[in-house]
Amino acid sequence: MLDGVALKDQLSGAQTRWDRRRERTHGRLLHAAEHLFRTHGFDSTTVEEIAAAADVAKGTFFNYFSSKESLLGELLYLRIRPLLEIPPPAGAATDRIWALLDGVRKELSPYTHLWQRMAMYVLANPLPELLPEGHVSLADALSRLVREGQGEGAFSPALDADAAGALIATYFFRLSVLECLGTSQSAILWEDRMQVALEILYRGLCVATRDPLCPDSASPGR
Repeated sequence: MLDGVALKDQLSGAQTRWDRRRERTHGRLLHAAEHLFRTHGFDSTTVEEIAAAADVAKGTFFNYFSSKESLLGELLYLRIRPLLEIPPPAGAATDRIWALLDGVRKELSPYTHLWQRMAMYVLANPLPELLPEGHVSLADALSRLVREGQGEGAFSPALDADAAGALIATYFFRLSVLECLGTSQSAILWEDRMQVALEILYRGLCVATRDPLCPDSASPGR
């Protein structure tokens, strides 16, 4: 008969094996979906085809993802996750913000057709649950950089860092959607439009620069 410690160790080992099996299945689904999306397109790929390519049952797919969009959201997120979790190189706060935005854009550029599809889904579903709880979003990463800038004296301490991060992220995604869609507005360089938006945010809309909410010392990075 197993004693309490041995039983605990056995259960822990079984749980570890189960977790590894789940991770492998999760990875196979992501890999299969990425290949099919690239080859046949997002809309033409079915859940059944993804499951078959990953060698699992269709029902197993829904043990990991609630929909194709949920899978796509995680697939794209994994491309930019390192950029969101690892701070940009040392430098001025405005330079670090620019480095993050430019890095995310470049990392997603090979996936333009998938990014376009994801953007359309998010626009149609303002509060989609695409990623597990606890993941760092672009707005979170930007808010962190804004707080660092406040600590360095680059930004006003009165600034709401969370709101600033969300504003930058929202405009970033807007420009990215226009670029993906190839509208007439996207003819204007993405970098120029993003720089203008950051300039407005950094310098503010106030005329009186002595207002603590309108610092005049910061300038957009690059």
